[in-house]
Amino acid sequence: MAGPPHRRGGGWDDVEQATAARAAEAGAAGPRLPRVAVLRPVRCDGEVVDLCVEAVSDGGWDDVSSQAPTGAQLVGRLVGDVLPQARSDGRLAALCAVAATGTPIALSRPALHGRPDTGRRVFVQRATGDRVVVAVRPLGEDDARREAELQAGPRWQRAFAEAPVGIAVASWDGVLLEVNPALCMLFGRPREDLVGRTFHELSHPDDDDRRLDRATLERTGRAELRKRFLTGDGRAVWVRSVVAVLHEDGERRLLNVVEDVGEAQRAQRELSRMASSDPLTGLPNRVELRRQVRRALRRSASGSAPAPALLYLDLDHFKVINDSLGHDAGDRLLRRLAEVFGEAVGDAGVVARLGGDEFVVLVHDGAGAEALAEALLAALGESVRLAGRDVAVGMSIGVAVSEPASDDEGLLRDADTALYAAKRAGRRRWVRLDDALRARALARLDDEAALRFGLAAGELVPHYQPITAVDGTWESCEALVRWNHPQRGVLPPWAFLDVAEESGLVVDLGQQVLRRACADLAGWRRTHPLLTVAVNVAARHLLSGHLVDDVVQALDAAGLPASALTVEITETALLTSDDVVSATLQCLRAMGCRIALDDFGTGYSSLTHLRDFQVDVLKVDRSFVAAAPTSAEATKLLRAVCQLGRGLDLTVVAEGVEDAEVRAAAVAAGAHLLQGYLLGRPAPAGEIERALAPVPSPVD
Repeated sequence: MAGPPHRRGGGWDDVEQATAARAAEAGAAGPRLPRVAVLRPVRCDGEVVDLCVEAVSDGGWDDVSSQAPTGAQLVGRLVGDVLPQARSDGRLAALCAVAATGTPIALSRPALHGRPDTGRRVFVQRATGDRVVVAVRPLGEDDARREAELQAGPRWQRAFAEAPVGIAVASWDGVLLEVNPALCMLFGRPREDLVGRTFHELSHPDDDDRRLDRATLERTGRAELRKRFLTGDGRAVWVRSVVAVLHEDGERRLLNVVEDVGEAQRAQRELSRMASSDPLTGLPNRVELRRQVRRALRRSASGSAPAPALLYLDLDHFKVINDSLGHDAGDRLLRRLAEVFGEAVGDAGVVARLGGDEFVVLVHDGAGAEALAEALLAALGESVRLAGRDVAVGMSIGVAVSEPASDDEGLLRDADTALYAAKRAGRRRWVRLDDALRARALARLDDEAALRFGLAAGELVPHYQPITAVDGTWESCEALVRWNHPQRGVLPPWAFLDVAEESGLVVDLGQQVLRRACADLAGWRRTHPLLTVAVNVAARHLLSGHLVDDVVQALDAAGLPASALTVEITETALLTSDDVVSATLQCLRAMGCRIALDDFGTGYSSLTHLRDFQVDVLKVDRSFVAAAPTSAEATKLLRAVCQLGRGLDLTVVAEGVEDAEVRAAAVAAGAHLLQGYLLGRPAPAGEIERALAPVPSPVD
């Protein structure tokens, strides 16, 4: 058992209280009580240079040696004299610092006189300006934790002060007890303006309802919050605050780690804007448009808003502007039109750009959709100044008003259907979808599905019409496609070519006809080796980029020379893209194919086509040829075209030769070749083969 404490002066109460506390911790059955001492700072010029033992409890003292002085012998002596090794190992300096600053520490006792460290530590129980109470005892589990906390104290203070993110310690009810410099900088406020206040008091008024989830904090010990706070100068700053429960001195406190997420918020808003807007015009894109349409339809269904409508806008011949003036000019035009449309629509709706030259207007009240369509067309009534010239811009509009069962996809499809009808009706107009138009659109979908099936089943085949010399000799045959429809019989081209063009199936159709025509010609050339075949090529096929490959494959498969094939194109196809068309036609001519310009004299006839696109055959449209016998003007035109062709060393074919009078007029005008019902109607390959079969010699 420990003896009574020894004392000198006023330190006795401290020793008694410390000894009693340690006795309670050790218990009656414990080993010797630890030594507890009260040390008084010794100052020189205001600095603590040593400590004097003022009072000490009894009990073994083995800090130095087995012959260490007893408690009574220690009172009144200096620590530096009693433990000279404490001067060299730094413990005395540490204790002096404790006396000077009042900050408790735990000191590890180093090995002395060759004896290993037995785990004893010097613990500072309390430190004031004139007293330091210490205890020397074995290190227990609780003491180890306390020592770690004490040793971590300086590191925590340094981390707290130097952390790049804001840190605050708050009471359980949210009052700020301590804040670090980073938090002061983030909030633009001095420490004195933050300590004693709550985060809620500093919140942006618009985020007042964003509060810490106390239930989550109680359950998990951690919670997170994103909100805006007001800085000292009134600015709003977005922060992310991670809050953890901190147990300190038996109390629950809140540790707040606060970081500025303003840049992240701005980046997120920018990403959202980019994801929902068109980069060229800044208008809402397809995704954002459909989101707004869905919201408008929901409001309409709930009765809180009128039925909305969509206007589907498409510029007429925008590709011509791009190709002639350049894509930069086209982009400037689109940006300008976005402004024009926005001014015309105003508060009545929302203008969006789907891509290319397609715009859509969401009209808040469908009752005004037609009037708004008229206003938009009128807004384009004047030409637009572009690339130093005035450019006239036309537009077609499809109008679709929502119905109770409408959804965003269906409404957009209805407006597109109406747009298509406006284009077919002559462009520069609007068309509103109605039941009849919707029925035609559905029928068109059925036709497309049937055409796709017919192509796969081989139902579309070429029929052939002979092209003869003026003396009736067959020179060539033109392949004219027919559809052997299982229910509707043999269908002419006008019954399905529009569907093929719009659906893109015209390219597949052209490839099939090209292969079949070459294969049929190969059989006929066994008896008529100079016979050729002419195949019409659609503009889409011409621009596809693989027409040359398709021709090569068809010729190789049939074993034909390129000179056996004439590729027929229309003047309309020449308007699409001069560079692409010119390059494709040059390749075909270099191979040996002949190029024919079909229906010359109609549509966009231009001598520049004959100059820029090296063609071999000029096919005069039937409208000039058929009228020649009865119209002097038609006769003059037919003669002029034939003379033009001959002057350019082109083969001139007169189409539409239906009777002897027309034939005579075409021959008189100077046509080289003739084509029409008088010379032969289009017929399947089998009939052509029989017509070409040699007549057997009479049997004697």
